[in-house]
Amino acid sequence: MGRRRSEKKIAGVVTLLVLSSAFVFRRDPFVAHVLVQASLLALISLAWNILGGGCGQISFGHAAFFGTGAYVSAILTTQYHLNPWLGIAGACVSVVFLSLLVGVPSFRLKGAYFALLILAYAHVLKLVALNLEITKGDEGIFSIPSFGRYSFGGMEVNFFTSKGANLFLILLFLIAGLWTGIWMRGSQTGIAMEAVREDEVTAEAMGIDTLRYKLFALGVSAFFTALGGAFYVHYIHFLTPDSAYSGYWSLMPIVAALFGGIRTVTGPVVGAFTLVCLDEFLIKELLPRGDKLVYGLLFVVTILFFPRGILGTWVERQGHGRKKEG
Repeated sequence: MGRRRSEKKIAGVVTLLVLSSAFVFRRDPFVAHVLVQASLLALISLAWNILGGGCGQISFGHAAFFGTGAYVSAILTTQYHLNPWLGIAGACVSVVFLSLLVGVPSFRLKGAYFALLILAYAHVLKLVALNLEITKGDEGIFSIPSFGRYSFGGMEVNFFTSKGANLFLILLFLIAGLWTGIWMRGSQTGIAMEAVREDEVTAEAMGIDTLRYKLFALGVSAFFTALGGAFYVHYIHFLTPDSAYSGYWSLMPIVAALFGGIRTVTGPVVGAFTLVCLDEFLIKELLPRGDKLVYGLLFVVTILFFPRGILGTWVERQGHGRKKEG
């Protein structure tokens, strides 16, 4: 109970910090762009962790949900001329449906087999995108519209030209995902998911419908991943199979979640912001050609000395401190 209260406080602090940073740096195109990248990775990492950290179902192929969400929204807006907001809605619904189709047979496999099967799905979807006419193959889809231009009381917001506007939007999506995760963690659903994560056989013996909760976690995870993919495509305005189904969207969410704390809700968000900002503002400046090496060493040090992640270790120590005081 105390740990959940700590998570809520941390989530509140993180929410205030990211919104404050958006207000401070909204007019600086470079910093705003870096924060958009960090927020996008944070959203996908948070989504991955709902399935991986919350339910114990490790996925190596979240690029499948990211890329499909991006393609659905891109196709709906460029070829069927739907509003980007409707494109995003269509992308999220389509990917949740896809995830359930994938999940039912995949969850018959356990452990590494499930993880590898999801990775295979991502590879197959990339091959499909390369060969379908509607996706334009390896040429890609260009001139994807932005979220448009709006006026509020004499103030104009143009998503095509303003990185600050896009930053606020992706932060809105991130905060929605973060507080959904916080709510899930404290709910009966979250408790059942934890039981599945800790010991699936025992959970089944206790009468928990493990397949139902795994599918629920997968659906929520796929929804927020598709949301990130759809945002991404309206932010950069073009899409290719390589960018949509890049291994980055499968690997980096795992790295960020492990770095921040896989057993916490807020850890993946903290991990994503820390890694992206360190990489862009410090490591690349000091070692333009060796940034990936430092990046890898940093991750190895974290795994060795903070096996529960930066935030996860801190939350655990806080909990032990309270027990001793009690």
